[in-house]
Amino acid sequence: MTDEKDSKKFLLLTLEYPPFKGGVAHYYGHMVRHWPEGEVMVIDNSQNKLVDDKRNFLKWWPAIKTLSANLRAGETSYVLVGHLLPLGTVAWLLSFVFKFKYCVFLHGYDLSLGWAQERKRWLIKAILNRADKIIAANSYTQKQAQEIIDYTARHKVFLVNPGVEAETIAYNEAEIETLKKRHNLSQKTVLLTVTRLVERKGVDMALEGLKLALREVFDLFYVIIGYGQDEARLRQKIADLGLSQNVLILTDDSDKLSWYKLADIFIMTARQIGADVEGFGIVYLEAGLAGKPVIAGACGGVADAVADNVNGLMVDGVKPEQIAEAIIKLAKYEKLRQRLGDEGRRRALTMFNWRGQAKKIFEFLN
Repeated sequence: MTDEKDSKKFLLLTLEYPPFKGGVAHYYGHMVRHWPEGEVMVIDNSQNKLVDDKRNFLKWWPAIKTLSANLRAGETSYVLVGHLLPLGTVAWLLSFVFKFKYCVFLHGYDLSLGWAQERKRWLIKAILNRADKIIAANSYTQKQAQEIIDYTARHKVFLVNPGVEAETIAYNEAEIETLKKRHNLSQKTVLLTVTRLVERKGVDMALEGLKLALREVFDLFYVIIGYGQDEARLRQKIADLGLSQNVLILTDDSDKLSWYKLADIFIMTARQIGADVEGFGIVYLEAGLAGKPVIAGACGGVADAVADNVNGLMVDGVKPEQIAEAIIKLAKYEKLRQRLGDEGRRRALTMFNWRGQAKKIFEFLN
């Protein structure tokens, strides 16, 4: 007799998947890579098989056709829905026509943005209530989903945070020394941010905190790695604050592993803007792998990745005074940096290893 878990044919529908960058693509790419038994078929939007932005109406109609063809061919019995809207709508509609179950993955912004629009609330509730399972990438979103769905269905909402792959990390000591010499950092306390340059990530507030901290700690140097729509505003802010000699923005992230190892402190003071909230922050784990303490904004699912005074310091992301205080504290006390950094590495290796996270998902679905 064939075990039920062996007979399931999993299909992941997602708009974001490697080589696409970002936290969502990272989540699915590593989940599929470490799937413990069998394989997961993946259909992404690289060839407009799911969403066609050229259409004026029902842009997600291609997903209906793609999934219908897959189900008719018997290639799928269980659908992993990578995006609540619009892919959740597709799975929900087709579940009335074909015999299959589906699981919805929630990352944070997808749920909070959709729920903020009253006209979409009934649809979100219908999609989640009909789902066989729901997997939230952070406890903040897990709680939000449990409050939305029917009380009797709350047990089907499961938490699986993103993970890291320590096995693939290799630091280049020669490159680290080259960067240190090139930017004259041997006598500096280096702060690092790796992120998309958007307002929610809090780089602007980190700059204001840096300005205040420099009154007490004179050797601070801040490296920002990333690109995005906020870049021009941030460059202007650096000039306005008189920080041009203390801040470097790099839009090429090819050296980011070396910067993680070179830095003394990682900082990303994320904050919520409207419905836009930080889902988790994989960069906090990457900093932890390098043994670095972090300064994090108390926002959304960040508390899953950063425990205050355990592997980092939590601050209010809209209060530069708090950010400055955390910078000064970590810059001055090497033993504190070491303790928080060591714990960050331990947590990344033991609590957030992708092999274990993928196994959690697999076992929950089975």
